[in-house]
Amino acid sequence: MLASGFRLWSGRMSDKHERFQALLGASEDSVWDVMRWLTEKGFSVRKEPTKVAPTVEERETYKDDADFEVCLPIEVKALSADFTCRRDWPFGNKFIVDSKNTFDEKLRKPWQYIYVNKAKTHYAVLNVRETMCHWYTEEKTCGNYADVGGLKSEFYIVDPHYVSWHARNK
Repeated sequence: MLASGFRLWSGRMSDKHERFQALLGASEDSVWDVMRWLTEKGFSVRKEPTKVAPTVEERETYKDDADFEVCLPIEVKALSADFTCRRDWPFGNKFIVDSKNTFDEKLRKPWQYIYVNKAKTHYAVLNVRETMCHWYTEEKTCGNYADVGGLKSEFYIVDPHYVSWHARNK
């Protein structure tokens, strides 16, 4: 009994376990529906087999962490610039997200961009969903093509204060 006099379990434990098993089985259709919807959106999903404890006494060894997992796309950019944090970002208040054309043509938009500094000691991480409303476009000459006459392109830009900065721990 709980302190208030209310019983946590009333009735037979096996009845409650049977009800739980039935409810779990019924929820599987919804899990598969959501998985199907996400795959139609271009995501990869993974589901471990659903295991149900045969008895209520064994329930603790059958707990799971989630119904399924979603593989989220990450875009990694190796930069030729060095940085460790916002204070030493070499491009002032402009952070290039990606070329507009490249981003717009992606079926699955990245969940995050991770930018690696030249020394490979620090990362700048940009959460797309949380920051996209702050992006704007600007035409720039891409530095990667400077030695062959340059390449002008439109880029998405965001203020670096929307970026999180991380040291790579070895």
